[in-house]
Amino acid sequence: MNASFDGNKIIDLLESNKEYPYYAAEKRIDLFFTFFIETILSEYFKTKVIFVAPEFPIKHTSTNRTDNADMLCVIVSTGQPIYVELKTDSRSFKSSQFESYIKRSESWSDSIAGLRSLVANTTSYNRVKFFHLMQSLVLNNLAYYNSYDASFEVRIMNLLSAESVNEKSERSRLIKQLSSTLECKWKGQAKVLYVAPSSVINSIHSRFDSEKVDLLEFSKIREDVPGTSAMYSKFVKFLHGIA
Repeated sequence: MNASFDGNKIIDLLESNKEYPYYAAEKRIDLFFTFFIETILSEYFKTKVIFVAPEFPIKHTSTNRTDNADMLCVIVSTGQPIYVELKTDSRSFKSSQFESYIKRSESWSDSIAGLRSLVANTTSYNRVKFFHLMQSLVLNNLAYYNSYDASFEVRIMNLLSAESVNEKSERSRLIKQLSSTLECKWKGQAKVLYVAPSSVINSIHSRFDSEKVDLLEFSKIREDVPGTSAMYSKFVKFLHGIA
């Protein structure tokens, strides 16, 4: 087999493999979808949307359990966050998850407060990952540090590759301290967007109040967006073929 990378051939492989009984297409499609998400959502919302982070953790109120949105994006013109869920068939759709997203999207401020709590209660190793998430939120104007000190941030950056126990402990302490100052910029609710085939979209329409969520059917994703590549068009055609 030729080992050179060819995105078009990988899409062909996805299309072939999804016909097999235990193939989890959603996990494989996710990478391509993330690659094209800004184009897809900017076209859908008719305004610029940018990708912020994958698997954004939305903390439950009374525990440290989370629902992780597949992608977090933001509408640039307003600063409103978007929780994006990608589904490839009805088997992966969970009513409890859907209802949880709707409930927890009502306050972006609560999501940021939940994030602070998660950082405070996680391991030293995971705090480094949360630091990268917080930095992305700040960079994309979804949050800010309310007592910002650039030198403080530099100290953390210098310790990211720390190897000694003392340095790792100091890094963890600094990230926890920095997270306690994290505040939201957007003061309203987040959008929730499900991107899925017609079978899932129709099920949502029939069982839930769909006015509280945006629903984008695979077949409605525009294939001929100006300035996009042949690989984008091929991927969208692939999505169109998923019922």
